[in-house]
Order: sequence, then C-alpha cells, then structure tokens
Amino acid sequence: MRRGRTALWALLIFGLGLATRAMWWPRVFTPQGMMPPHGADSYYHLRRIWYSVVRFPEVLERDPYVGFPVGGEIVWPPGFDLPLAMLARALAGKDAAGVEAVVAWVPVVLGALTAVAVAGLASRLFSREAGLVSGLLLALLPAHYSYSQLGKVDHHVAVSLLSVLLVWGCVTAIARGRRPWPGLAAALGLGLATFLYIWAGGLLLIAMLQGLAALWMFQAPDADAARSRAWHLAGAQALAALLLAPYALGRSWDQYGGWSPLVLCSFQPVWFAATAGACALFAFAWRWPGLGASAAARWLGALGLCVAGLLVAWTVLPELAGSLDYAAGWFGKAEADFQLQVAELLPLFGEVYGSHTRVPQQLFTFLIYPFPLALAWVALGAWRSARPDRWLLVVWAGASGAAVLTQIRFVNSFSAPFAIVTGAALVAALAALRERAGSRRALVSAVAGVLLIGAVWPSAGFFYGRAAVWWKGRGATADFTYIRGLAYRHAARWLANHSPPTRGWMDPSQQPEYGMVVPWTLGHLVRYEAKRPQIQDNLGVYVGRDQFLAAGRYFAAPNEGEAVAILDELGVRYVMIDSLGSGHGPAGEQPMTRKLYLPGLRPSPDQPARLAALGRHRLVFETPVGQRGVWHLMIYELVPGARIVGQATPGATINVSLPVHSRERKEPLLWRARVRAGADGVFRVPVPYANGLAGPVSAGPRYQLRCGDEQGVAIVSEKAVREQAAVPGPRLACATAPGSG
Repeated sequence: MRRGRTALWALLIFGLGLATRAMWWPRVFTPQGMMPPHGADSYYHLRRIWYSVVRFPEVLERDPYVGFPVGGEIVWPPGFDLPLAMLARALAGKDAAGVEAVVAWVPVVLGALTAVAVAGLASRLFSREAGLVSGLLLALLPAHYSYSQLGKVDHHVAVSLLSVLLVWGCVTAIARGRRPWPGLAAALGLGLATFLYIWAGGLLLIAMLQGLAALWMFQAPDADAARSRAWHLAGAQALAALLLAPYALGRSWDQYGGWSPLVLCSFQPVWFAATAGACALFAFAWRWPGLGASAAARWLGALGLCVAGLLVAWTVLPELAGSLDYAAGWFGKAEADFQLQVAELLPLFGEVYGSHTRVPQQLFTFLIYPFPLALAWVALGAWRSARPDRWLLVVWAGASGAAVLTQIRFVNSFSAPFAIVTGAALVAALAALRERAGSRRALVSAVAGVLLIGAVWPSAGFFYGRAAVWWKGRGATADFTYIRGLAYRHAARWLANHSPPTRGWMDPSQQPEYGMVVPWTLGHLVRYEAKRPQIQDNLGVYVGRDQFLAAGRYFAAPNEGEAVAILDELGVRYVMIDSLGSGHGPAGEQPMTRKLYLPGLRPSPDQPARLAALGRHRLVFETPVGQRGVWHLMIYELVPGARIVGQATPGATINVSLPVHSRERKEPLLWRARVRAGADGVFRVPVPYANGLAGPVSAGPRYQLRCGDEQGVAIVSEKAVREQAAVPGPRLACATAPGSG
C-alpha cells in the first residue's frame, strides 16, 4: 500500500513537471517550425543533433561555420547531442521537422524526472513528506523551469538530473558504511564519466564530491573501514578514467592545449587515474597500523602524497599551471571583453531594471530569503545526528548557493539542493508548529498554508504569462528576447533563400565561400536558420577568440575604410545588425553601428530617413519599421562598389544622392554622399547601389549629382558594382565658388 502511494505521488510530481514545462507550446511549435524559447545555445545543439542524424554516428566537433574563416573546435562534449540524435533518428528518421519536435520534448521529460529524483533524494535524507514538498517545489520552481522548458534543447537540463543522481549515489555509498557494494562503485564511475561527457564544467561538482569522499575515507572509525572505503573510491575513479580515456586521453585543442579542465582532454582521465591510484595506495599503506590506525595519521600521509603529486605534475607538465589559471578566469571574469557583456554572469542580487531583488524573487520565490536559515538548520541537524549524508547536502547546497550569488548562470545547479533544503525545512517547521499548537493545529496549518502561498507568489506571477500564451495562443504578449528572436529568424530565412549558398554545412572538410557578422548573441540562431558561417556567436571568446575580437573591432572602426579592411580579411559578405550593434558594449560607442543602423531610424522632420554615405555596404533587407511588437533589424551586403568619376570646378563640392526604396517603409531612404573635386577637377564617388536594383530594397533609376546650380546624373549597373568598375559621371561647370554646394 505504501509503495503504491509513493508511486502515485511520484507520478503526480512527474505530471506536474511535464504540464508546467510544456505550457509554452504555442510559442515553440509555430507554423514556421519549432522555435526554442530564449534560443541561443539551443540552436547550436539543434545543428549538432541534425548533423549526427544525417551523418550518424559522426559528431560535429570542428565546425567551419563557427569562428569563420578559421573554423572552431566545439567545446561541448558529445554526450548530450549524440544520444538525442540517436533518439530522434529512431523516432523521426531524417525528417527535419520531426527531429526538432522529438528533441523539443526531451528537456521537458528530463526536467520532470529531476523533480522526481529530488523527491526521492529528499525522502532518503529526511522523510517522505519532505520528499513530496521538495519534489513539488522543484516542479514549480522558475529557476529550474527556465532550463527544462519545452524546446530549451540544452545540456544543462541533463546536468541537473545527473547532479541529483550522483549525489544520491554518494548518499547510498555513505549509508552502506563498512560494506560498500562493488556495483555501486561501478554505477558511480559510470555516472562520473557520463557527467563529463555531457558537460566538462561538471568537474566543479565532481571535485566537491571527491573532497567530501576523501573526508569520508580519512575519517573512517578504524583502519579496516578506511581501507574498504578507499578501495570503493578507487574503483569508481578508475572506471571513470577508463571510460573517458578513449575520447579524451591524448587530445589537444587549438585554443586550450591538452591539459585544460574547460574541455575534455588528457586532464580528466589523468585526474581520475591519479585519484584512483592515490586511493589504492592508501588502501595498501593503511594495512600497517602506524599509517592507518588513526585519522590524523591518514591525513598526514595524504598531505605528503598530495604535495609530492603536485610537485611532480608542475614539473612534468609545465603548461598545467597556465591552463588552470585560464580555467579559473572562466569563473572570475578574466575574459572581460566577453564575460562582462553576458547577462547571466551578473550576481544573483545584481541590479536588473533598477531592482536588486526582482530576479532572485522571480527565480526562487520569497523562499530565497529564509534559505540561509534553512541551510543552517540542516547543518545543525547533521552535526547533532552525526549524519555525513546530510553534511553532503549542506556542502552541495552551500557551494552552489555561493556560486549563484556571484554569477546567475549557476541557478540551474542550485535549484535541486535549494528545493531539498527548503522542502525539508518547511516540513519540519510545520511539524514543530503543529506540535506546539495543540488543539489549534487546523488553524496553524491554515495560516502556514497562506504564508507559503504568499512566499511562492512570484512563481505564480512567472507562470501566469506562460499560461496566457497557452490560453490565448501565439498572440499573447511576448518578451524582448522572443520578439528579437522572431525578427532574426525571419531575416535569416530570407537570407537563406536570397544569398549564394555556402559549402560545408554538412561536410566540415569543405571551406565555405564567405561568412557573415551578426551580434554575437544571435550567432547560433542565424547560423542554424540561414545556413551561413558566422564570425562570432554565443560561444564568444571560448571558440574563435580572435574572430570574436575582430568582429568587435569592425563595429568599433571609426570609418568604413578600416571596417571594410577587417571584413575583407575575414571573408565577410553580409552584416546583420540591430540597435544593439555588435553586442560587445554600448551601441552608441560603436561608430559603424551608428553609420549602419541609427540614421535610418531617426529622420529629421524635414528630411527623409538617410542612409550613411558608405561606398561598400549595401542595404538589401530590413524587417518592418515602427510596428509595435516587431524588432527592427537590417542586412547589408558587402559589395566591391563602383566609382562614379566625373569633372567639376577644381575644389568644388559635389553632392550625390540616390533614393533607396524599402518594402517596409512608406517613404524612401536617401543615400547621400559629398565629395570634393581635386586640383585637376576630377572627382570620384564610391557607390554601392546599382540603378534599378530590385528586391526588398530597391534603388532609384539614377544617381543625382549637384554642384552649385549645376546638376547631372549617373547610371550605375550591377556589373559595375560587382567589378568595382569606374562609371563615367557628368561634367559639372559649377557657377558658384569652389567649396560651395
């Protein structure tokens, strides 16, 4: 009967997790295809999954469409994308829409399973009631929902589930005391390797678990127990090393070398092998009473071995120190040129829209405030009851909580321990209140229920907007990220159909003909939808660092000449831009952003919207302008440009103009340039538009040239623009003084 009730509650938690995470389906499954919410990395996971579906069992590890023109090694391990490709291939074959639909549901299922796992772990550590509350809390927690919602195809949802399972495995090992089960060691070793095959950053949690395991081993009550635990840990670590070795051992990365914890390389299998060897050595050494009889002796021996091991490692591997220092910068914002532009690197209580509490309250509800007290209560209980498994929870929750305080990107890692600690504390607090209430238990329970509803009220507000989307459909109010993503997807799909295709989309051995520049935050989206190589993308400086910085220099270039020199070196043909510019910093401080984007949006009352006098950037597409709920962006093509060559009074100023029509504007844009005739009376005007150019953006029939009262025209063909040819211009005998006009 009890098992049946437990299964029923697990099914309830799982169903609630599924329902909440699938709520936004009208936004995800659109008539134009599946659109990941807050896409970013999801689009690149989709690219890798589709690649493996088509070319199974290959994994896309070096992509010529990343960090163009050099190409980039993808830092994500294959353990998330390849299994999803296998699942999608089995269920949908090679149908692109079917593959997207299958993988869109994976984060929902994994997120709901994580809620069930949290309930199970909390039940193991505290009580069945604590497990129920913890599971329900995680199922409804916005912080976890954000990484496990429908269409959010990202490895971090699997990371959350594996974290809970790994901790549960450690709790089980601790509970077995003197008789660790060999099968459990094998399961832990498999879990450790799987964790790193999904996310190399999982080494942070693993290192914490290893430290606690060492404490559990050294503090054993006697030498026999210590030796048993050492063999248990050695087996798990050795298996992890063996499983990682075929992929990682001996691998060297262009940007990271062969000994960086940021990517899978020799570092991880050697780390586990060294740990396994140390545990095995301890097990042998502790057979002698003088070495293993007391915890102090064990610690002293371990300290000596660790110091010796570090000295050997530093001597044999001189690059190790630099790799570890760079890896520490990943946490400490050493890459300021990129990291300081990433919103998720803000502290949890950092200022957002003028508030320091809006984000933490929305993600974790008002329960975030009493969490330190709840954690202290768990720690006190662990100390009083001498329960090392609860100490494991305390360290896990404390470490991940400290991490999320410094950088908001750790909310996913913090969600599970937050739910367990908070759920257990809520149950204990209610039980204590009911015990003291006597005959007023019902009233106390009702008041506690009202207070709890008030505490989680921000969560209700968070889900209200998503429920509105489900209830009202796609027309419900959308947020900034969604609107911007829609605009870029529309533009990227236009580009896919109206620009020359590039090689290498499904064959990384081929070099694409050209690349494009977009704001780095939209790189993955545009690449997936347009199937065109990107100079910079959401991977930032961690893949293609030189190209990322070059893109920033392009937008910051003071004039078109310097900007074009950068693009020519990179092999860029298209630039896609919105009001945020490169994404590297304030758009207002980027001269090329101002030239390409801002003039067309801010016409003066007596002048039409003007395009900057650029000779090699040609506007070819823009999204609707001035319509509420539509994000505006523009696409420029980099062309060789023609040159109008004419004559005028030496030193005279010649004004050149051309009306440029856009389907998205009622009035034409006006391309205007001003040039001065030389001492010989010759003037040259670089122009990017061909007369009569058709498409979403079309050019007027002729360039108008004026010098004083004199006017003339020039006819520029598309061939002249493509071949950078000289086009004869008019001879203007200016009646006014030189320099006027």
